[in-house]
Amino acid sequence: MVLGDVFPAALKMQHAQDNLAPGSIIKLHSDIPTPAKEKFFIIAYEQEGMLAFIINTEASQFIQSRPHLLDAQVDILEAEHPTVLKYDSVIDCSKLVIIDTADAVQQVCTDMGRLHGPCSSNVKTAILDAVNRAPMYSDAEKKRLSDALS
Repeated sequence: MVLGDVFPAALKMQHAQDNLAPGSIIKLHSDIPTPAKEKFFIIAYEQEGMLAFIINTEASQFIQSRPHLLDAQVDILEAEHPTVLKYDSVIDCSKLVIIDTADAVQQVCTDMGRLHGPCSSNVKTAILDAVNRAPMYSDAEKKRLSDALS
């Protein structure tokens, strides 16, 4: 439980909406990937739902065996995010996942501790560098991500 959990519903809703912003770290119960479990995400931008990058404990064997996907992994250090991470992790910038905004807001309003604040400026820079190198994003998508995370 965090202090925000005792706030009135309208205030929690406004706080959730204000803080589900590009660069924010959130923890959600998600079915991405399956099976459903608690996962950390970094919000990239909003467009018909939130688009976000998944934070994993390590790159999967699938990703490690594919250089173009491995090059799109970004380290996120526990030392820079001690209230969020228990150990160094990686952000999978090889794909954006769609998160239902209404579901994310509802989960945050139920547990305000799901909001973990913004990622560091070093991480934002590393994400944008990885995205700009990644062949899976169009120039328009790269610009949209740059505009949102800069």
